[in-house]
Amino acid sequence: MNTQTDPGCGLKAAKWNALVDDIVIPMPGRVVPARVIREQAGIGEDISLVRDHDSPDDEVINDNAEVDIGLGNVFYSERRCDLQERVGKACPAPAKLAFTVNDQPETVIRAEQTTEYLKDLFALGCETELFRDYSSPPEQPLLPLEKVNFVDGPVLIARKAHLLEIIVNKKRFSSIDGVKPKMSGREIASLVSTTPDQTDVYKITGGRQQVPLGTVIDITDCEEFEVIRRNVSGGFNAARVTSDLAKFQAGGGKITLLSNPRAVIYHDVPAHGGAGQSDVLVLVPTGYPGVHLDGAYLPAGSPYLATALGQLQGSLSAAERSWTLKSYHPHTGGGGPAWDPVKHGIHTYYDELLNWLMKA
Repeated sequence: MNTQTDPGCGLKAAKWNALVDDIVIPMPGRVVPARVIREQAGIGEDISLVRDHDSPDDEVINDNAEVDIGLGNVFYSERRCDLQERVGKACPAPAKLAFTVNDQPETVIRAEQTTEYLKDLFALGCETELFRDYSSPPEQPLLPLEKVNFVDGPVLIARKAHLLEIIVNKKRFSSIDGVKPKMSGREIASLVSTTPDQTDVYKITGGRQQVPLGTVIDITDCEEFEVIRRNVSGGFNAARVTSDLAKFQAGGGKITLLSNPRAVIYHDVPAHGGAGQSDVLVLVPTGYPGVHLDGAYLPAGSPYLATALGQLQGSLSAAERSWTLKSYHPHTGGGGPAWDPVKHGIHTYYDELLNWLMKA
């Protein structure tokens, strides 16, 4: 007995359909009389219904048979006079199976698929959610990497997913990146740090408060967090300037790109445990992103010039202000990860400035 189509077993009935001559035809259940398929497909008396196995021995369906379309739901019609010898005979080759998503069919041979493979098969983006369709709502969501069995029902629905998003160190992360309705402080830190156990996590939305690494909290859409590395001597760097700026600004970061000198100014970077803030200027080297970002300039006269780690060095004028350089070298022995021009960039260098100034 097929529990998926037997409401008496306490389960909802999955929807079924047949693909006949490349036309999707809804079926009342998994097991149906052959005459129902014939009638709905408009097959005449002089035509036979054939289950498609992609074989010379395709199964010719007896007009009076009960057809289990869970064993193969792809059919075609052919003149009866040419097929009499094969009526009712089994075909040793596997039958074709047609999954449908939003009424669009694609055929496979294997009955067991995964949500990821089906998304690839139907050219659906990673932001799409799949549901198995039932005769009565609600539909059943199919989880990432879930095994999807044809015999449980091949009729699926695709919808654009609502992606739960949070902002961490001025960068947006969504469900695709691992954001969940409930997350621990460690999981939040892992979004921006390869060593989450060496960080402190703070929830900024609703008033700054620390989130212990082992504590699980409810996540609300668009909440903002800061992740501060305890060992302040590291940095990040990455892709092209324009894309890095867009990533940083997408999370609400304030940044200005200068052309002479070629530099960026990060505005209002939190400092001194969150009690203050400062603008920070960072030069963008000519070889960027192949050459990493390095150092940090604070406004002349800043109180953090005396307290932030690093030696005082040269100065420059930019954006009608004077700036003083501190020897802060996160990518060259300062404790941060090795320079990776694919992963690190202007948007991630903010992480290091945040760590640096919060300890100032």
